[in-house]
Amino acid sequence: MPVERLLPTEEAHELIELTRRIVDEQMRPRVDDAERTGTFPREVFRTLGRAGLLGLPYEPEYGGGGQPYEVYLQVVEEIATVWASVGVGTSVHVLSCFGLDHAGTEEQKRRWLPEMLGGELLGAYCLSEAHAGSDPAAMPSRPESSPASAMASPCPSSPSRRSTGMRTSSKTIVAVVEPISPILSSGASALSPSASAGTRKQVMPASARAMTL
Repeated sequence: MPVERLLPTEEAHELIELTRRIVDEQMRPRVDDAERTGTFPREVFRTLGRAGLLGLPYEPEYGGGGQPYEVYLQVVEEIATVWASVGVGTSVHVLSCFGLDHAGTEEQKRRWLPEMLGGELLGAYCLSEAHAGSDPAAMPSRPESSPASAMASPCPSSPSRRSTGMRTSSKTIVAVVEPISPILSSGASALSPSASAGTRKQVMPASARAMTL
């Protein structure tokens, strides 16, 4: 039974109803088979993006919905009630857009954000230590700059790298500029989304900027 939601506007109520229709018509019939076979539901994310549900907390100027987080999070809840992994994937994708939106140049935002918020490009974020999922501020990795790139170098004692997505077009690399000051730098994949996981390589744009949380 759907919960009775407390929403700020009539538009927000309409977004919840839209989400419920997509969940019932596009996701519910697929979830069991996809989970059983381990099939990544790429088209589901495109559907969510084309419906405007992947860009809700971002500005309409770049293709976002201009909605408060209280609305976006309730949309994620509706998705997750039927397909938990897609709910998590939605959250990760929206978070992966954050560094680009808040720290990218105007050129970068106009180039990448519309397709990311529209679901044509799928994002993830990279943490440089295996334990960082619950405590990214404790990572010892530091970014190193060169004239051609900006890359994060892992601590020698923590060489493991962990990413939230293998079939993505853009990844946000999380590193630390100063102790207790994690940053997000947004970068685009050097290979197409169809490239195999074993050959995928991430390249950070030379003009990428860092944003202190």
